[in-house]
Amino acid sequence: MSEVKKIKKEQLELLQTLVKQIQNGQMQIGQIETQKHVLLHQVADVQKTLKDTQDKLEEEYGKVSISIVDGTITKQELSELATGKNKEDRTVKTEFEGGGEIFNEKPDLEGIKELEGEGEIGKDYEFEEAKK
Repeated sequence: MSEVKKIKKEQLELLQTLVKQIQNGQMQIGQIETQKHVLLHQVADVQKTLKDTQDKLEEEYGKVSISIVDGTITKQELSELATGKNKEDRTVKTEFEGGGEIFNEKPDLEGIKELEGEGEIGKDYEFEEAKK
């Protein structure tokens, strides 16, 4: 019967330690991914609540800009958005790629020009690439 060969005790301990570290890292990554998943759902829920709130505010006040700092309501003409008038005072709803909106973004209006009309709703605007 042949004798079974084994690696040295120190080598085995090193291998066991390394494998255990990898397993612990994988377990932590799994926990973080689970937390990420839960947080993504929570953010989606808050975005839906924000959208519902915005819809209710729009029903009550019409299409306006609302400052989330102090609640100030500002009616804005579309022509003001195109020409950049009142640029510093303006707050508008901004939609995020993943859904949801926020009221406090101030867009950069450079490169927007009115194609025709007086900035009434339904008029067309052209967006040029911002010059850098």
